[in-house]
Amino acid sequence: MRRLALFALLIPVAALAQEASPIAYRINPLPIISVTDIKATPEGKTVHGFFTIHNTEDRSVGNILYELQLIQPIAGHEVNVLYADDPIFYDRVIPPQDPIGLSAGQKKKIAFTYILPGVPKGEYRLRVRLKTSNDRQMGWLDTSIHISEISPAPYGMIEADSIDVRAVDPITKENNSSWAARSGPNVHPKASIKLRATVTNIGTVPMSGTIRIATKKSLYVGQGEDVVYGKSIALQPGEKKQLMIPIVAEQPPGAYQVLVSVVDGTTRMSGIAEYRYVVYGVSASVVSVLLRDISYRKGGEVTADFTIAGSADRVRAVKGILDATISDKKGDVGTTSDAFSIIGEIPLQGLATIPLNRNLCGAPSITMKITGEDGSILDTLTTTFPSKRHACGIPYWWGALVALIGIGGGIFLWRRRNGTMQS
Repeated sequence: MRRLALFALLIPVAALAQEASPIAYRINPLPIISVTDIKATPEGKTVHGFFTIHNTEDRSVGNILYELQLIQPIAGHEVNVLYADDPIFYDRVIPPQDPIGLSAGQKKKIAFTYILPGVPKGEYRLRVRLKTSNDRQMGWLDTSIHISEISPAPYGMIEADSIDVRAVDPITKENNSSWAARSGPNVHPKASIKLRATVTNIGTVPMSGTIRIATKKSLYVGQGEDVVYGKSIALQPGEKKQLMIPIVAEQPPGAYQVLVSVVDGTTRMSGIAEYRYVVYGVSASVVSVLLRDISYRKGGEVTADFTIAGSADRVRAVKGILDATISDKKGDVGTTSDAFSIIGEIPLQGLATIPLNRNLCGAPSITMKITGEDGSILDTLTTTFPSKRHACGIPYWWGALVALIGIGGGIFLWRRRNGTMQS
């Protein structure tokens, strides 16, 4: 069985003075996929628009989604002064869509329709954020929009203040009981956590609703939300309240995202406050897969660059088997595997060379599966890439032959028609 070539991303400085290792070390960031030319036009409660997505890589990419985010506008700042743009989120939604695949250097125009939440009239930013299907953040672009008042309505602006839990940062060794909301402190399974937030009714009428707490495991495909509801809340226009929301950490190891909002039944009446934490323990995830070279014939090979990340707690080492399988609409076409070992969260980058046991048929998909040393499946990611060949089971020379036959037939008919007309 063909093996994978694995490369670690980082090595200790001391290791550089030792004997040369057969393992090559290099950096492999996420694919550079950008958003350009965004246009958005509000019409009542609906925004129609489009944007262009550009793959600046020299390899094919897949599994790209876009998220629409309604955020506060940029405040005025002094010229040549660096500042952090950490806006309040009024809304964030991933519209129903098929994952996008792009060939090397390809651009694609995407149209979208967005239904506005019940925010007050005013100036806002609409951000198009690209993400992978396993929740990795990619490029983004903002555009300013003006929202006109449709009808008086309550709306809560919610700010994530802090996540309170006793934890130690594994890198800096900082020991705190209160952390920035999205800093992701390490916690033990089932630990008690307090989320602190500030809610302000920026609408023109009183609001009342219930606190909604949605928790989801991050960086994996197909993770559903675990939703619970907290206390009721009521605010007059302009009123502000501090919230303390107790939750219990999940048990399985990994990174988690918590989204807090105010709802009235199924209607969301506020923005979204985001928190993150990490549960101690062994975990691993596939970061990205990029298609480098592809053959469609039996006996050929497909090569793909990939990156996998170790335990989210940045402490536990993880060992196991990594399988890479290429498939098409008829099923599996070839597979390869190798053992791996990652220290903490240090990413491991490698090149998979997969031999084909038959001809490829249509758009190829590569599935990376991480199996822990105890036999448990730590992660599985399937990435579908754009195909340059759409026919199945047809030889490469067939298209050229059909074209020649068509040209020859056209010449024959033209000559016959001319001959008939002259006679």
